[in-house]
Amino acid sequence: MGYPELKSRVGKKGAITMPEGDRLGFEVLDEVRVPQSDLPGKILCLELVEFEDGRRETRLGYYVIGKKLGKIGKWVWGQYAPFMPLEDLRMLVAGAEERNWFKTIQEGVPRSGGKQ
Repeated sequence: MGYPELKSRVGKKGAITMPEGDRLGFEVLDEVRVPQSDLPGKILCLELVEFEDGRRETRLGYYVIGKKLGKIGKWVWGQYAPFMPLEDLRMLVAGAEERNWFKTIQEGVPRSGGKQ
C-alpha cells in the first residue's frame, strides 16, 4: 500500500503544559525519521526542540496511518509512548549524532536545518 507524504515539522511551533500548570512554547528545530522495521504504516520520529526559555531537548514520538473517521489514510501523531525494535532506536540516535544534536544541545550551536 502506498502512503501519503509526511510533511516535515521543522519550524512548527507547539506548547506543553508544565506540572505547575504554566504553558511553555517550543519550536521544532530538526527531526530524524525512520520507518519502523517491523510495522508498515508507522514512522518513528526524534525531534530536536527549542523551548522559549532557550533550552533544547529531544522528543521521541511516532506517526501512524489513521483508522478513525476523518483521519483514515492520513498520518496522525501517536498518542502513546512508542514501542520499537532496538535497532530502530539506534538508527534514530545515529541520525541525531550525524546532525550534531548532542553538540547543539550542550553548546547552543546554531540550528542544523531540516534534512530528513
